[in-house]
Amino acid sequence: MGKFLKAGRVVVMLQGRYAGKKAIVVKAFDDGSKGRPFGHCLVAGINRAPLKVTRAMSKKKITKRTKVKPFVKYVNYNHIMPTRYQVPAEMSPATICTDQQMDTPDGRKEARKLAKSLFQEKFAAPPADKAGRPSKDWSCASDRASSTFTLAVLIRFTELCPDQVEIVQSPWPEKPGCDATFPWAPAALAPALLHGPAYHPHTGEYIKDLLPAQSGRWSDEAEKSRDEEEQHQAARRLRVRQVVANRWEGLTFRSFMQGVEEYYRTGRWGIEMVALLTQIISNFAFALAECAPAALVTGLVKAESLYDLDLASARKMTRGLRRLTRSAQQNGRLVWRSAQNFSLWEDLLAAALRRTERLEESRRAPERPWLVDMVVPLCSPKELDAVRAGLALMGGSMPARDDFDGWPEGTARARQAQAHNRIRGHWRHARFRLHVYMVCGSYSLLGHDTDISTNDVAHLSKAIFNGLPGDLLRIFGEGGLPSIRLAKLEEEVPTGDVAVYLHHLAQASMSSSLANVSLLLHPDFLEHVRPWKMSQVFQALLNGAWSPSVDFLYLGWRHEGPVSPDGRVASHLRYHCDVEPWEGGKIGPCDSGYNPRLLQNLWRMVFGTDLSPFAGDDLGGYDFSQLLVTRRAVERRPARYWRYLSRVISARASFELLPGARGFISRRTDLSPHDPFNKGVCAWFEHLWHMLFDPRFFPDSKHASKESDLRAFTTLHDPMLPLGLRAGPDSVMGRHYWLSAEEQCNAIKDEQGCRILQMQRDWRRQSAKPAAAMERT
Repeated sequence: MGKFLKAGRVVVMLQGRYAGKKAIVVKAFDDGSKGRPFGHCLVAGINRAPLKVTRAMSKKKITKRTKVKPFVKYVNYNHIMPTRYQVPAEMSPATICTDQQMDTPDGRKEARKLAKSLFQEKFAAPPADKAGRPSKDWSCASDRASSTFTLAVLIRFTELCPDQVEIVQSPWPEKPGCDATFPWAPAALAPALLHGPAYHPHTGEYIKDLLPAQSGRWSDEAEKSRDEEEQHQAARRLRVRQVVANRWEGLTFRSFMQGVEEYYRTGRWGIEMVALLTQIISNFAFALAECAPAALVTGLVKAESLYDLDLASARKMTRGLRRLTRSAQQNGRLVWRSAQNFSLWEDLLAAALRRTERLEESRRAPERPWLVDMVVPLCSPKELDAVRAGLALMGGSMPARDDFDGWPEGTARARQAQAHNRIRGHWRHARFRLHVYMVCGSYSLLGHDTDISTNDVAHLSKAIFNGLPGDLLRIFGEGGLPSIRLAKLEEEVPTGDVAVYLHHLAQASMSSSLANVSLLLHPDFLEHVRPWKMSQVFQALLNGAWSPSVDFLYLGWRHEGPVSPDGRVASHLRYHCDVEPWEGGKIGPCDSGYNPRLLQNLWRMVFGTDLSPFAGDDLGGYDFSQLLVTRRAVERRPARYWRYLSRVISARASFELLPGARGFISRRTDLSPHDPFNKGVCAWFEHLWHMLFDPRFFPDSKHASKESDLRAFTTLHDPMLPLGLRAGPDSVMGRHYWLSAEEQCNAIKDEQGCRILQMQRDWRRQSAKPAAAMERT
């Protein structure tokens, strides 16, 4: 099969400032280049699309609202999602911009001008399809960007143009039916797994220093070294593609149907199902022609996931798929090339329809608006800008208002929703409060060390909220700029965000002022929570779609890997410390920054027992301590527990027992060298939070349903999470889901993978020694 990503293919940007925007591939570099030795492409896209116009508008206003703002850039294959659309050849996408133009600012400016003129020309006069009508491919490609692009494509296909979609090139030219595979997927997935080491392991930012130099004079020795490195990279690419191809070889439409059947039966949902769902939805029109039952079930599964994110869109999508299913049945489209498992698949489609119907009937927005607290620790004025940038992202992702909440206009449900939303006003289904805790004193933020005044609150409120969209400001408060809730936190031993989170929960519990949902975030939470994830949570809360069964969620994107067979993150304890695998075995030594004695003290303070890895005690969660917690999760423990924990976690007496302290607090021993707080507490607590809020992992619980393994499930594999929140892993973490430690070490030659593999072998070998000794005795 030929290349799938080539000039003219319409793609959706997944990362960076243009996330969610649509673009056209200008030139593809499957094998990379010297400056960018990974699969990437040059794209020209639409940053700001034309707005809606009406007949009543003046000619000047129409001209202004139909302008297009383009962008051109190089983008990693891992950061785009290809769609089934391809622009007509007459547009000559390969001529929009060239590599030479991208080398200089003036050249990029010239390329943007050409792209703007081309886009505006095609918007005013769309290319015609075979019937002489405006091509739906171009209109679908030039629609205003949406965070639910695949949903928009599906609704557009099912409701607007089922018989008018211009099919340019099918990914399955041989028409193999429901046994069709996805041969282009490994080529798109392999770069994500291959170039993980080129990303910072903690921030996920691209590290250029890990790549060969882009220019300059090379000595003979350096030239030889560079050639060897290129050969090494080529060998790695070949190995990774082979490993991924082996995993994808048997994945077909039939595989997806079998996976859905298992999901309905057991709740299991894996990385292969996420990948297949993405591929089928991205090529929905072709999939419908290839294997209609599988395509319809895929759409219904997608609709089910939207009930936890956007109720209005989910209801519209459910109705559209129901109509499409009836049409397919009437037209005899629900057939297979092979009659195998016909009755099973027919039952599966009926089950998928029943599940979405039940969700449509049962899921309702809350009767009263949820109260959502955003809790942020602040230390310096620079962090004010970080908080403001995060709120600006949320303001830019405000969901479109639907007065009828997705119900058909004119129905009783639609009138009821309209009346309810009219009373609710701009709050919609949630109102927010911002709590700011000063953890480094008040002088750096306020310029004085005296008590906090109303002027101080107004000053910081203006620094954070000034210039943000009005719709966003109104959900934080009415009448001008909202007011923050400002407090100063003083600790005997500074412990960073941990003390702030515990103090807030303790104060709110004791005063019975807990919000329905608390977002516990760093000021720079955009570095630790992917923008799409933050927008997803914000929109779900604002739409009233947040599932009432979800009481705790890690929002950060990074965890230790690889993922275990039962879907848990790798052990943070065993990755950073040596652990003797027998009862009473010693913990340590540990990596720099990880104090085993500190962990043992924290475990005893938090859970009241000694840490015993041999008895099953372990820890593993998501990095960065970015959390969503509901009132019910906090109230599972008494208010006095949170008050005790908030005091003991930063008390001087808690640290005097550490080696080297000797009755006083030592900056060298008890604080991090380059941080004004004990970062060791934060490092361990990042992987303990689920043991405080999720009763399945309470170490101090005697309940029979308690998990024997205290490591958290990944959000993808957690059986208690609804499907809408079980998103696939971050692109940087993909290798831990697709490849085992042995495959990472052998195929990628990754230092982290080889280290984990050696740890697993050492653990098995050491565990076998005590067992052998007991047998001899």
